[in-house]
Amino acid sequence: MLNVPSNFAEVKKKKAVFHGIQSWEEPTLTEWRPDNYRLMCANLGNEVTDDVLSKAFSRFPTFNMAKVVRDKRTGKTKGYGFVSFSNPLDQAAALEEMHGKYVGNRPIQLRKSN
Repeated sequence: MLNVPSNFAEVKKKKAVFHGIQSWEEPTLTEWRPDNYRLMCANLGNEVTDDVLSKAFSRFPTFNMAKVVRDKRTGKTKGYGFVSFSNPLDQAAALEEMHGKYVGNRPIQLRKSN
């Protein structure tokens, strides 16, 4: 007998296939307000935590939160994370001012998140 999780229907709905490549919806996206403006932060080292990322962007007035995506099994960073702002002007300012700046041991790469 197969051990099927109780939320199997929900899990199945979150999976989509595009040209043979599976795409999964990140479950932590429900933690983010839909009316926020997010930036994807790439090239993050393992030393970067949510707090480190938050401190790097906290000088922008409408900064809300930061999240570093980590591997559930190893706890190591997957090399990217997200920051959110309430105002699109702060998002644009952060994108312009912080792109290429060092956060931790590496220069951060930024782009608008969908």
